[in-house]
Amino acid sequence: MVKKKNCTVIIQARYASKRFEGKVLKKIKNLTILEIIINRLKKSKKIDKIVVACSTNSKDKQIINICNRNRISYFAGSENNVLERFFKTAKKYKIKHIVRITSDCPFIDPELVDKIVKVYEDNDYDYVSNAINPTYPDGLDTEIFSFNVLKDRYKKVRTSKEKEHVTLGILNSKQ
Repeated sequence: MVKKKNCTVIIQARYASKRFEGKVLKKIKNLTILEIIINRLKKSKKIDKIVVACSTNSKDKQIINICNRNRISYFAGSENNVLERFFKTAKKYKIKHIVRITSDCPFIDPELVDKIVKVYEDNDYDYVSNAINPTYPDGLDTEIFSFNVLKDRYKKVRTSKEKEHVTLGILNSKQ
């Protein structure tokens, strides 16, 4: 099957965190966690672009500065409605196929990401994940889904949990 075009990673990032505020900006040696994730994802052979989806909270300006410094596109949206933030990010950048990575995964494996994207490309799936029945350690979670599925879930969102957890509505869908 031919590679599905426009496969973009959206890294979900924000300063606020209930358990560890600012974790995305913490450094290992000279790089922030976010920069480590970006650098690792740049090694993927299946990803066309990386976009960071942060919030409009003023503390997220530090995230935007990292994006600018690393020439990474970003979108600032709702702090709590992450589903809306993803939808608006994908719409702004005309993303057809979204790889979702969270910003607390500094050990994300670009080869594993490529394998998951390949499963998505080689089949007629709208959603592929290695996190439904976890077979990999935390921090390697990767999901890919089509913009059409995201758009559908955005239109049909019912609960605050579905707004907070981007793919919960997809997983709960009976489609």
